[in-house]
Amino acid sequence: MTNKKKANKLVKITVASAIALSALAQPLESVMTVKAAEAPATTKAESKLLQSTGLKASVPVTLKNTQFTSTETSIPGWEIAPAGNLFGTPYDIGSKQSDGYFKMGNLGVAVKPDGQGGIQTKLPLGKTNGHVIRQTIDTVPGVTYTFNWSHKGISGGNYIADLLDLSRFYTQGIDDSAPTLRLNANVFQGVEQNKSISFVANSNKTAIALLFAVVNTDATMDPVMQFSNLSLTASATESIATPVINTVTDNDTVVTGTGEAGQNVKVTLADGSYRTGVVDEDGIFSIKILKQAKDKVIKVLLYDGQGNISPVASTTVISDVVAPPTINAVTSDDTTVKGTGVNGATVTLTIGSVMYVGTVSGGEYSITIPKQSAGTVISVKESLNGKTSTSVSTTVTQGTVAAPTINTVTTDDTTVTGTGMKGAVVKLTIGGTNYTDLVDNDGKYSIIIPKQAFGTAIVANQTLNTKTSTNTVASVAQGTVAVPTISAVTTDDTTVRGTGITGAVVTITIGSNTYTGAVTGGNYSITIPKQVVGTVISAKQTVNSKASASVTTTVVSTQTTLTTNDFTIGADNYIRGTYTGSDVAKLAIEVNGVVQQKITATGSPYQYYAKGKVTAGTDQVYVISYDASGGQLKRVKVDVKTLTSGTITPATFYIGTDNYVTGTLTGDVSKFSLTINGVEMTKINVTTAPTFRYYANNLIRNLTDVVTVNGYDSSGKLLTSKLVTVSKR
Repeated sequence: MTNKKKANKLVKITVASAIALSALAQPLESVMTVKAAEAPATTKAESKLLQSTGLKASVPVTLKNTQFTSTETSIPGWEIAPAGNLFGTPYDIGSKQSDGYFKMGNLGVAVKPDGQGGIQTKLPLGKTNGHVIRQTIDTVPGVTYTFNWSHKGISGGNYIADLLDLSRFYTQGIDDSAPTLRLNANVFQGVEQNKSISFVANSNKTAIALLFAVVNTDATMDPVMQFSNLSLTASATESIATPVINTVTDNDTVVTGTGEAGQNVKVTLADGSYRTGVVDEDGIFSIKILKQAKDKVIKVLLYDGQGNISPVASTTVISDVVAPPTINAVTSDDTTVKGTGVNGATVTLTIGSVMYVGTVSGGEYSITIPKQSAGTVISVKESLNGKTSTSVSTTVTQGTVAAPTINTVTTDDTTVTGTGMKGAVVKLTIGGTNYTDLVDNDGKYSIIIPKQAFGTAIVANQTLNTKTSTNTVASVAQGTVAVPTISAVTTDDTTVRGTGITGAVVTITIGSNTYTGAVTGGNYSITIPKQVVGTVISAKQTVNSKASASVTTTVVSTQTTLTTNDFTIGADNYIRGTYTGSDVAKLAIEVNGVVQQKITATGSPYQYYAKGKVTAGTDQVYVISYDASGGQLKRVKVDVKTLTSGTITPATFYIGTDNYVTGTLTGDVSKFSLTINGVEMTKINVTTAPTFRYYANNLIRNLTDVVTVNGYDSSGKLLTSKLVTVSKR
């Protein structure tokens, strides 16, 4: 070999694989190829079609730590070992040195992750032993795998000997007599080469080894080479029907299912470990596993060892016991019950004897219900895969309590009424005083209060199931306003006077004109223009925007007068009196608001026949004078009296012996007095009828005193007077 050729050669590299003896793989750190697509189950007819068309599918593979990241004591996923036995004991690489290399004891062999996705290997100058960087991967027998990498010579001097051809790919075992696959790769200093090798796996475990060695070198320094850009892919014909996996719970130790009879089964667990078996002649497989946690994913692949596989089927581990769902708080306002549960579970909600059903989606459920009263118990459970959870329950709490209503309250009212929620306690607050009542079954309340002044604030709220509403506020409105009085108005008057409610505004209406004034101290006085006889003047008063009814008077002439005498029922036939003024044309009496027949005024004095018209002492009687046009001039009240009588009979009064004048009385005598020598003493009430006595010890002193006893009716009319005999024993 020429020196030029020797200078260009640095290293030969080998990729090797072998059947692993261990049964299980450890979890893999990084996945270097795309995951195999999971297809729906295929029929046998579809399988034949797939086989005939030779449809290729990618197979999930894993290659750990393709970037050669390292710790201070290891290169995770990779081992450094002697060449030859690919499953032999690896070197102890010790701790990372200050220059970044891991040294293999005293062999002079070292490796260094370069921090850029590659690894550099250093061989001792003049040594020809081979070494490998190896990793054991999971494989599917019969599947074709392709391993890709790049290598480059870093240093080694100007003359490097030919490389030793030790590259082997073990396919049927781990001994040197097994068939091998070789790839001779010359490594040139400073030249990066991309390499690839494909192999068909015949085991569930395959070792991949990167061999680095030199031979017959004239190098002047330790040879260094670099490996990088590692990747691994796999492909197979997807011609076996997708297996069916039965439900797996977190209490199961067997994965069962169905598939094409005679096919190999590979069950891959969530941690990357796997179990294998065979589909029996009935198309059933049963693979033992360790118990898996809920929500872990188990994958199943069928293969025939000839490069044909099924799509990957998967299932998620479910709980053997269905956990009870949760139920959110429910108020009397709600029409939806919400909570959480197991995805896909059927939720059954029970209220009394009525059930409502929903489904958990995205971990949550929502079920529509009618509004429920506070205190109602709602229970809920869920069912999945034929298993039903225990029930959980919640009690409906009081939702929003609406404020009660208050009907209009006036200054006349002693009761506040309104509406509220059945069974609620309504509280009224007026000033600092509270009044309460229950809302009845019809949703109404009625609370007794004292009369309130206009504008008083009444605050109401209601409490139901310990929850209190916001407040409702109402102001007391003005109640009925009494009519004012209006005094007589003459043609000379420029003022209308009367009485009313202090603070009220009185409105006087004359035709289309109005005049107003305020009531002060119970009286009002309003200026008007002089009015003609017969003009009607109306008056009303307004308090707090509420007006009374109207009262009227008619303007009379000031040039007339009218008087009337008392009228005694049973004694008088006529009401008599006098009048003045030439305007007086007619006279009439009014009895209890009813005007009797008008008579012609023929002159003063006058008399009006009233017997039979005025019949009771309580009758309200007026005499009215009219002008020729029928306009009212004057109106005066008649004092109606009733006919009274009575007797009084005194006993002899003995000076020095008697203290009282005594005797008997009858009839309407209600008061009596003594007159002594012409001087009347104090009248006193009759309290011992039909007898009387009047203290006179210090009043009657002489036998010559002239003494009479007088009897009066209740109006003070003298009914009788009798002489008292004065004597001495």
